[in-house]
Amino acid sequence: MKASRILLFCAAVLLTATGCMTTDTGFSNRKIDLSSAKGINYIQDSCYEVVILKPDEEKSQIVYESELPWNLLDVTYRNDKYYSLGTAFAISENKLITATHVLDLYSDSLVYPQRFVREKRIDENGNKVEKVYEVDQILSINNKKDYVVFTLKDKTFDRWLDLQEEYEFNTKIYTAGNAFGEGLVIREGILLEETPEGKNGEWNYLKSSIMTNPGNSGGPMMNAAGKVLGVVLSKKDDFCYALPISEVDYSEGYFNQDLRYLFPLFNDNRLDEFSYNINEIDGISLPMDYRKFIEFHSEISLKNGIDGMDKLFEKYQGETFPNGENSKTALYSTNSSSFPQVLLKDPDDKQWFFSSLKPAQENLDGNGSIRYQQIYNKSDYWIIEIIGSDDQEPSELYNNPKEMMDYMLKGIRFSRKLFNNDSGTRVLSYGEPLKVWDYSDSYGRKWKFNIWLEDYSDHIIFLVSTPTPKGVACLYLVSSSEDLETYVYDIEKVLDFVDVNYYGKTEEWLAFLDHKELLPDNFSGLELDYTENSSLKLKTNEFEIDFTNEYFDIADNNELYIDFDIFRYNSEFVWDLRKIVFQEFKSDNYFLTYRYLKPDPSLRDSYQNTWKDLVAHKHPFSGSMYIDNEGNSKIGIVHPAFENVQDFDEVFSIFLSREGNIETEKMTRMLSDYKKAFIFK
Repeated sequence: MKASRILLFCAAVLLTATGCMTTDTGFSNRKIDLSSAKGINYIQDSCYEVVILKPDEEKSQIVYESELPWNLLDVTYRNDKYYSLGTAFAISENKLITATHVLDLYSDSLVYPQRFVREKRIDENGNKVEKVYEVDQILSINNKKDYVVFTLKDKTFDRWLDLQEEYEFNTKIYTAGNAFGEGLVIREGILLEETPEGKNGEWNYLKSSIMTNPGNSGGPMMNAAGKVLGVVLSKKDDFCYALPISEVDYSEGYFNQDLRYLFPLFNDNRLDEFSYNINEIDGISLPMDYRKFIEFHSEISLKNGIDGMDKLFEKYQGETFPNGENSKTALYSTNSSSFPQVLLKDPDDKQWFFSSLKPAQENLDGNGSIRYQQIYNKSDYWIIEIIGSDDQEPSELYNNPKEMMDYMLKGIRFSRKLFNNDSGTRVLSYGEPLKVWDYSDSYGRKWKFNIWLEDYSDHIIFLVSTPTPKGVACLYLVSSSEDLETYVYDIEKVLDFVDVNYYGKTEEWLAFLDHKELLPDNFSGLELDYTENSSLKLKTNEFEIDFTNEYFDIADNNELYIDFDIFRYNSEFVWDLRKIVFQEFKSDNYFLTYRYLKPDPSLRDSYQNTWKDLVAHKHPFSGSMYIDNEGNSKIGIVHPAFENVQDFDEVFSIFLSREGNIETEKMTRMLSDYKKAFIFK
């Protein structure tokens, strides 16, 4: 989809004059002496750590080349069953407040479905006591202002913090938070000024000189009497920013986000605002179970994202390949690479064109190999071609995702790092995929979505594959697990722009065509009859060609290349055959037929001149032999079925190549024989 989130950073750069608020909430007149151990203990007993449960390493399917260096991690972090996210504080017998970005209720992670609050206390014997409680009800939430009010399951509080809306600048204040997740720390500083919210200046943040660290978010900003003035949200340029407690509404359910809708092959985007008030939706209201809230938001967010992307595609429908004037060159061209290519749009002249990916290659045992290349710089998408060993059929890899992924990992190094300076431990296997399903693109090509959950990183690995005679062509992508469905939308769109060519040896083609259920729809009429050292007959929906060993060595390792492309036929866009090459193994002895399309008048001269040469049966379509720069003999003509080229919008050519300087009479006789052997139905 990619709906790129424009985060509303709470610390704006515009500053206003200092001032003070004059209204007290009146919750309590209690004062806490923050200079005393008793006062500090009271604050600590009112604050809690927001955590999520770490994935269980022992249950992970991931196999590594060697043992992970756990011993190099801090022992406390290593032994902790939870990740620390931030701080929350109690404001009544059963209510807590934290920042929405800490509780992260807008993320439906597959790895971290639950949210918890941890209580750390020292008992009467001086022992550390730790209890963890699951979040229960969401009472109020506003992601724009970045706060959430909630309750816990089976937990009430005997200590909580009082709230005060009144504050004075240039006075001493305090914050309490779980600095780096290593325990509650109380820090002091000066309340400096108000800073307007950055987008529209709808409210002011409190800016202070207090130093904050990761984990302080969601904690209280307090005055000298221990009363809460605001909720700590962020740090910028060594200043701490908090939302004034007066901005908290204890019954609202508001979500707002600016979304930039992007598609990786477009050069433009669409900006939109997405917002809702949960209390205004029929049948939905707060309080709400937190898991229900997450599921509700995920559903409504996905629907909004798809609607937004549909509008983006609708906006560009007239100029998205194959539509529009800027598609004509690509429609007339073909992809001659054996490696899959992608249709891209030039950012300058807006013309669609075939990429020229030049993949890296890793050779494996048994003549296997992995070829891979990013679609374009900084792209999330990669094209990967997996060619199995001699004893592996492509269908075996395609139908066994674990085997396919394991084989790919032999050629491409995936590593896990436990800390910044860790050199990484190589991944040998991700185990069985989390989910697999079949998909047919707009051109009837069969793809298989294979996804793995990389639990330690909360990522989904996509390996979307389609079989070819030689191997398996794949689109590779990694996303966060919460974005699984949005990326499925994106990938389905991207697949229509991926051009896969079909090539392989004769024996590989025979095995490939045996799997009818895996073939693209347009391959339904494609047949191959083969007798070694004798003949090979290729049938399509339009014609058939007989190759005999009179001119070609008919063998298992003959190479057959069949190119399907998108082009306009009878006013409709089709994905159909454009080129066939039949070639002796590692030789310049080959037969080629190519479907030429009558060029649109707007196309450049080179296309017009080629068509004129076809109409006039000029070189290289004259039927006269010539010698190329490598000393090989060539001869070509327009197929007799299209003799009067001017009467057609498309014609097929016949082209022969033989190594060395062959007698003209022999080349002419070969061409004549292949005219007879190439029969249109």
